Amino acid sequence: MRVAVIGGGLTGLATVHELRARDIDVCGFEATDEPGGVIRSRVVDGTVIEYGPQRLRLHGIVEEYLAKLDLIDELQLAPADLPIYVYGDGRLSVAPFDPGSLVRTDLISWPAKARLLLEPLTGPAREDDTVATYFTRKLGPEAYRAGIEPLFGGLYGSDPAEMPVEFALAPIVEDEVGRGRLSRMILRRLRASRDRPPAAVPIDGMQTVPQALYDRHNEYISLGTSVDRISRTDGGFEVGHASETEAFDSVIVATDAPAAANLLGTSFPDIAESLASLNYNRLAMVYLEASIDHHGLGYQVRRDEGLQTLGVSWNGVAFGRGKLHTAFFGGMHAPEMVDRSDSELGEIAVEEFETVLDVTPEVLAVHRLDPGMPAYDHSWNHTEQLSTPPGLHLIGNYTARVGIPGRLRQARTVARQLVAARNH
Repeated sequence: MRVAVIGGGLTGLATVHELRARDIDVCGFEATDEPGGVIRSRVVDGTVIEYGPQRLRLHGIVEEYLAKLDLIDELQLAPADLPIYVYGDGRLSVAPFDPGSLVRTDLISWPAKARLLLEPLTGPAREDDTVATYFTRKLGPEAYRAGIEPLFGGLYGSDPAEMPVEFALAPIVEDEVGRGRLSRMILRRLRASRDRPPAAVPIDGMQTVPQALYDRHNEYISLGTSVDRISRTDGGFEVGHASETEAFDSVIVATDAPAAANLLGTSFPDIAESLASLNYNRLAMVYLEASIDHHGLGYQVRRDEGLQTLGVSWNGVAFGRGKLHTAFFGGMHAPEMVDRSDSELGEIAVEEFETVLDVTPEVLAVHRLDPGMPAYDHSWNHTEQLSTPPGLHLIGNYTARVGIPGRLRQARTVARQLVAARNH
């Protein structure tokens, strides 16, 4: 069996790794001249900044991969007790991630905390629920507005009112149906969170991880090679790049949905149309430098505060990266922010950072993610229409939950499927 993996981001590189571990002949293709996809690390004025994911957690499949790549000792760990804050009503409040902080937090009022006790009477998720209607009904309007909306919406850059639960909350809804009420599940996860590993980053940046995967398997991966056509043949598929065409038994497209749609448009128009319909939330990141008195991973901003900032990661405080902070803009609420000039974004970031922390930062750099993050909004109904022919696999940030663990699990799953097909 000969397999093509298109895309040299973390998903594609991990897929090459998993296939090679199973002795499958694989060729990887990446259009750019460096591995990593959206995971990019750069050094600006002596400070490591992240152009993509800001951190990871050392557990499960992530720890397994880092150990195999000899990267465990290369990690900078954040203190285990660093909180995440929500900015609302003109102040920073600790987001509760354990039962004790849930009691102590001033994020919601005591009546709102008491309202949580009514959750068992609210019933399970409904077919037409969005994240907003589901959590408002289950936990009350204040808990949703003050906590769920900024934290969950900030994670995706989306509006929870536009996110159907069947796509955005599938694991939670399945857990609720299988094990009982939501409040019991939340308490169980809060207890488990007390023992979760701290946040971490490789000392030289997040791109160290995909770079290590590439270095391990570089003889099977072609950088700077843009695939421009995929077509079916009687025996499998043909993959074309530049003036060359190669034959494969199976093809794995490990890119974002817009790139996959462009690639598949000629030979697989129905698949491409569905992929092109998926919405992504464009993001802009402004990197700031400032000394602050707070300790934590950062904060998310409540939507009714009137600020353009979605949230800020305190990478300097958390990971010993000097005075570094990463402010996020755009998303579903304000996609036009991404089109602002670097100077305009910098001015807004400085002004709003000062509003929240009473400290005036300096702008270090500006970066944009476009297409950005999967929106998991109503456009995700189109994923139900995706039907690929045997041997063609679509994996990436639109086919499973966002985050590094999901990418690694997808790679392992598709590798196992191909082994099963080979042995059939």
